[in-house]
Amino acid sequence: MTPLFLLMLFPILTIVGMKIWRSEQFTWLEAGVQLLLTVVCVIGLYQGGRYSQMSSVEFWTGTVQSKAHDDGHYTTSYDCNCRESCSGSGSSRSCSTTCDTCYTDHYTREWFLSTTIGQIETSSIDTESRMRRNGFDSDQHWNDAFPGEACSKTNTYLNYVQAAEFSLHNRSGTSESFSKAGLLPKYPQIYGKYHLERVLDLGVGVPNVAQMSRGLDNYMKTLGGLKQINIFLVFVPTTDPAYTGALEAHWRGANKNDTIIVVGVDKGTKDIGMVDVITWAKDPIYKLTLIDELMALKTLEGTFEAFLSTVNETTLKLYERRPMVEFEYLKDEIDPPTWVLVLCIIFAIPGSLALAYLFDRIDLATVFSRGGGRSFRRGSGIRIRRRRF
Repeated sequence: MTPLFLLMLFPILTIVGMKIWRSEQFTWLEAGVQLLLTVVCVIGLYQGGRYSQMSSVEFWTGTVQSKAHDDGHYTTSYDCNCRESCSGSGSSRSCSTTCDTCYTDHYTREWFLSTTIGQIETSSIDTESRMRRNGFDSDQHWNDAFPGEACSKTNTYLNYVQAAEFSLHNRSGTSESFSKAGLLPKYPQIYGKYHLERVLDLGVGVPNVAQMSRGLDNYMKTLGGLKQINIFLVFVPTTDPAYTGALEAHWRGANKNDTIIVVGVDKGTKDIGMVDVITWAKDPIYKLTLIDELMALKTLEGTFEAFLSTVNETTLKLYERRPMVEFEYLKDEIDPPTWVLVLCIIFAIPGSLALAYLFDRIDLATVFSRGGGRSFRRGSGIRIRRRRF
């Protein structure tokens, strides 16, 4: 039995029990409302929790085409000039409040980049003052951007592999020693609005690392559009083959368009002692070819251009992105997080009992027909049904 079926079993049994025990008081209307409320809450929470487990973020890379700003205007309404009017006297006296509708003007300005991967906003303002809006200057990220520059942005998608409890990438690599040595960095993130740190030097002292990072960005302007790929280079001062598994476990297998090239380098000589690749490429020959050709370079000293050129040419020739639909079968293995399951249990069990008690004390049809007036006991707000014994 699935967890969702078990969660829904108790509310259904509660409704059946109420129909047997209180057949005259517990109407079909109340049974239907109780079932609807329970189903919406439990299934909504359960599926929302599963979606949160599957939701992941990948990086898209393209090129800045132009930059501009856009001005806008809209209004919001609010109650104003409110006044109270009363009629009658004593216990029959009643009062009501009448208000006019007023409006507030809002002035907006958005500074953005037009790119091959969509629009990227760098800053914006929303103010009630047109003068303040007109005095809002462009931000430094917008000022520094230029046509032809590489840019990256995030894209949310459903990652069945990362979410599935027993999926291929959910492995526990031997990571403790690498973590203590500071060799397991956080998964890279966007910085400066549209830049992505693609080259990670974890203590190797890579020669010309800044130029290598810019060079990889320049290649990614083409590779990102043609191959929908995202490349990271990780230079690490170890040749332990267990490191790649530890990094993969730490990054939860990475994202579907990632290719993570791990290069083990001797800190002193800068000789390449190990190359490994984490990738979801459809053809394993891509990974094997990258490893062989990068190992053939033997050293990083004075070869970063050859290194990047090898990565670029091999990717253009052999890389094919694997679509996530191939892993859709893993959806059935994905459960929501524990805290969501706890909430579902609360709604399914105590929630069902509370609704059963409530509908045993009120006549829902009368509540709907009279809007609740005089159908409830004064003071407590709950009407006692007439019992038949």
